[in-house]
Amino acid sequence: MSTYNADEVLAMAQRIEHNGARYYSKAATMVHEPKLRELLNELSRWEVAHEELFGQMREEFQNKKLEEPVYDPDDEVAQYLQAIADGHVFDLRSDPLEQITQKQTPVDLLTYALKMEKDSVIFYLGLKNIVQTKAGKDKVQEVIVEEMKHITFLSGEISAIKK
Repeated sequence: MSTYNADEVLAMAQRIEHNGARYYSKAATMVHEPKLRELLNELSRWEVAHEELFGQMREEFQNKKLEEPVYDPDDEVAQYLQAIADGHVFDLRSDPLEQITQKQTPVDLLTYALKMEKDSVIFYLGLKNIVQTKAGKDKVQEVIVEEMKHITFLSGEISAIKK
């Protein structure tokens, strides 16, 4: 069983946000409706901001003791992170741009985006368990709240398009 320190997990979080930003940017070029295009570009900007936040957190934690044990008597956090790393929860190694084709409808693009947002919330809930500082936990919680807003927003947009 591999173990991860906070820096490695924050690097995974940065990757999730980077992939999300790339996906939204590319998806924006695939839609013709100006309102939807702007929505996707805005989501891309939000993901870039999250990526930068996790980068700042990594910098802050570099000079701190990162290997403090996390109370995890059943090794559940480590198993969870291993499942993510192995691609069983979602695959950090895959390129979300490979999911975009010319034949996709706006609903298809938004549905995949919704899946990515849900997966990120799942990951960040686990991340909160290994961040040792109150300030770090608060920052991760802020991102979770924003990602949940993305889910609500995307769900609403999908419903509106389907009407």
